[in-house]
Amino acid sequence: MAENPAPISRDGFVYYNGVFYVEVEGKRYRQEDPESLYRILTEQGPPPEKRTKTGEIAKRQPKDSHSPGFYTAQMIFYGMKPLKTKEAAKKKLLASYDDPSSEPLQVPERISLLEIEMAEEWRGRTNATTSKTAKVAEASGSNQKDKAAEKKPRTKQTARKTTGGYPPPKMPAESRSYPEFYDDDNDDIRDLGASLPKYRTKQTAVRGRGVLNTVVVRRDELREKLKAKKASGSQKSKTELIQEIYSLPTKDARIILHNLLEKVPPVEKALARELTLLTQSKRSAKSSQASTSTSEISAWTGLYDIHAPRLDDWSESERVVPTIEVYPSSTSAHLWASFEFGIISGIMRSVYAVPPGGAVNADIPFEWRGCDQSEGQMTFDSSNRCMLTFLGDGRLEGRMQGSFLGTFKLSGLLTNTDDQGKPVLAKSRKAQLEEVRKWKREWRGLNYHNYEVANKRRWGGWGGTEKDESAFESDTTDGHHKRDSKFNLERFVKDLDKNLSDGSLSDFDSDTGGYSFAY
Repeated sequence: MAENPAPISRDGFVYYNGVFYVEVEGKRYRQEDPESLYRILTEQGPPPEKRTKTGEIAKRQPKDSHSPGFYTAQMIFYGMKPLKTKEAAKKKLLASYDDPSSEPLQVPERISLLEIEMAEEWRGRTNATTSKTAKVAEASGSNQKDKAAEKKPRTKQTARKTTGGYPPPKMPAESRSYPEFYDDDNDDIRDLGASLPKYRTKQTAVRGRGVLNTVVVRRDELREKLKAKKASGSQKSKTELIQEIYSLPTKDARIILHNLLEKVPPVEKALARELTLLTQSKRSAKSSQASTSTSEISAWTGLYDIHAPRLDDWSESERVVPTIEVYPSSTSAHLWASFEFGIISGIMRSVYAVPPGGAVNADIPFEWRGCDQSEGQMTFDSSNRCMLTFLGDGRLEGRMQGSFLGTFKLSGLLTNTDDQGKPVLAKSRKAQLEEVRKWKREWRGLNYHNYEVANKRRWGGWGGTEKDESAFESDTTDGHHKRDSKFNLERFVKDLDKNLSDGSLSDFDSDTGGYSFAY
């Protein structure tokens, strides 16, 4: 009696009994095709209404029974960066259907080849197990024949009497336990009885051999086609490569450079040399165009292109190059900044004035307010915080926290071009102060009163007229808005570092802080 081999596991994928799975947190999930996955994401075809014993419609109706692991597994199947939170994963998957510029969901080549390799390995193990079982059965049969030959012949034999009745009952085979395979926690559990092996009592020929051979041939053809397609895509002339490089968007070029840095060791020295030359040329160009006092400010103020892998979890952020633009106020009482991250945008304001020794190489704490671009809602929570360090060579580093973003690291490079590669002239001090005035007005408009007005308007009501918050006491000479409690910088930094170190990069704990309206 042949037994199935143990499951084959590789890179988070599992192959067992002819089925390809993804394993997430100890459970195994099968792939949904794009059409059925879209129906699940859009909640088409809801379950029948749940009713009480009296026949009335129950108040609590069944909800989406698919676990977060199910959606995480689908992202892995289709080559997407996996998200562990259910809503974020559903939103990311659904965005792939809504974006007309992207290709429809399809399994990446590397995953298709991995499935083929694991299937071939499974067939090899199955054949080896079957062959071993057959040899054991053959040896057992020959031993029984030898024992029968050793028996002495009967000296006297009488006719056997046959009687009616039922044959003696057969003892059931020893029970076996088999691993469970999940498509989801509730309604997607497979019928285990259908997947258990069926044992043959007697069979002279293997059935379905032609079908099996056809599948093997088709999979071999698929693998060859994928290899040929990959080879044809990589064989390009140098001229074609140069043309494609110059047509790349800024974000795509950064991804390619990062991949080269990780996979091709000799690139590291060449890239470091080019970046050093680029930084030096930018620095010399700025110093030749500005006065001494202006150059001190321009060493760290201006528009920064931001790199933050955490933002790639949202499709809205994938369509823009994230930026932060920062300038001091007229009295240097605060640093003000405007940020555009795609999924969210808003205003930052430093907690303290510009340090006496300058902002270069100093850790500067910021608070921020913004607007969620996907939902159109304001966010001004007390946990909205950021710590930026301007390194003085055209770079910045920082940590940011708040809203649904969680806590994440970011880095930036001072730029003199926009996201289309067009040159952007450095702003004069007068133009910088005009930007700061606009940012102050936007900051004061992001408050609880205006949040309630917008929320009622969203649902067809009228919540009154919008009112801006009064000026903060340190913003202007006549400002009188004060902070309710003393700012604790040590706790501010500790919370940022803790959230980065304990792994809470993707989930925002709504119990750690409420709205804070007094600034």
